[in-house]
Amino acid sequence: MRLDDYRESSNVEQDSGRSGIGGFGGGGGGLGLIFALVGSRFGIGGIIILVLGMFLFGFNPFGGGSQQVAQSPQIASQSAAQTCANNGAAGHFSCRVLASTEDTWGRLFQASGQTYSPPRLHFYSNRGNSGCGEAMSAMGPFYCPSDQRVYLDTQFFDELQSRFHATGDFAQAYVIAHEVGHHVQNLLGILPKAQQAQQAKLVATGKVAANKTE
Repeated sequence: MRLDDYRESSNVEQDSGRSGIGGFGGGGGGLGLIFALVGSRFGIGGIIILVLGMFLFGFNPFGGGSQQVAQSPQIASQSAAQTCANNGAAGHFSCRVLASTEDTWGRLFQASGQTYSPPRLHFYSNRGNSGCGEAMSAMGPFYCPSDQRVYLDTQFFDELQSRFHATGDFAQAYVIAHEVGHHVQNLLGILPKAQQAQQAKLVATGKVAANKTE
């Protein structure tokens, strides 16, 4: 996937506590081992099939966590261009992927006589706040319907490559496009049903989900 000449979205922001590119957080536990085994045996195709299968059966492969108190994110005072640049190559790529989703969903909504309202992409490092509770790198990227933001620590991309062997731009673009898909579900009013199915699965497995959608 090549987006070198694509525009960068202006719907981006950065946590005021993030000073730039840092190390990625851990997490994943036994699930990380499963991803690593699948990746080493079947490559990125196997991981994608595994992830899609988990979502189809209502299990969230990236998230989890306990019930948390929602707080407003801390936003740095800087331009969108600075935000993309501050997050390095992964930041530029993420901003372009977000712009691509804006253009695509914008056309689809327009074709049905509606106006698409894009989410904001919030970059953070290790820990931060969201309208759905605390954001932590170990959770992986997630969408918060309360503030209509996609939360992303770009170091998750490093983990995709180094730990799960999901190399290439496709896996990174998929992560962002997936979270934007939850935003579209939210705009269309069908996200609560997806969340209920997801939470029922988490409760059945002894986990309690916050109001995040990964």
